[in-house]
Amino acid sequence: VRNTSSDEVLTRLRARHHGSAIALSPYQDPLIQVLVTENKFHHNRQAATLLSTLLSSWLGNQATTTVIIPIPLGRRRARERGHNQVETIVRAASSNFRISHCLRRSTETKPQSDLARAERFTNVRGAFQLRKAPQGPAGTHFILLDDVITTGATLAAARATLAPHLPPENTLSCVALAH
Repeated sequence: VRNTSSDEVLTRLRARHHGSAIALSPYQDPLIQVLVTENKFHHNRQAATLLSTLLSSWLGNQATTTVIIPIPLGRRRARERGHNQVETIVRAASSNFRISHCLRRSTETKPQSDLARAERFTNVRGAFQLRKAPQGPAGTHFILLDDVITTGATLAAARATLAPHLPPENTLSCVALAH
C-alpha cells in the first residue's frame, strides 16, 4: 500500500452495473483486495485515500449537489473497528461531497461474507432505519455507498428504507467501490 500511487489505483476503475447498483472496480484485483482489507480492518488511512480516488474520479465534477450516505455499521461492529470504513473513504475523497447519516443500522447482523447468497438477503432485511429525512435541494444526487458488493443485499435493504423518503426531484444511486 505504501508505494502505491493513485494513478495505479485509477487503472482499476471499471464502473459496471451489478443489478441495480454500480461497482467501481473488480474485487478480484489483488491491489483492490489489499486496499479494502487494510482500510476496513486496519484503519489504514493511506488505503482509504487510495480507494477514495476511485470515487472521486467516477463522480468527476458533478454540477448537481451530491450527498453520500455511507452504509452504517451496527454499534458493536463500529466499536470493534473504531471507524466506519466507508465513511473514512468518503472523508478522504473530497470536501465537495456532503455526508449524510440519515440511516442507522437498527439490527446487529452477521457479517455478510460468512453467509450464502440467500441468507444475505434475509440477514439484512429490516436492518436499517431512517434517522431523519435526507436533506438537499431539488436535483440532489444521493449515493448510498458501500465498500464491497457481492449479492447487493445490503445496498438493496438500505435503498428500500431510504427511497420512500426522497423527494421525487432528487435521484438515488447505489454504489460500491468493488465487486
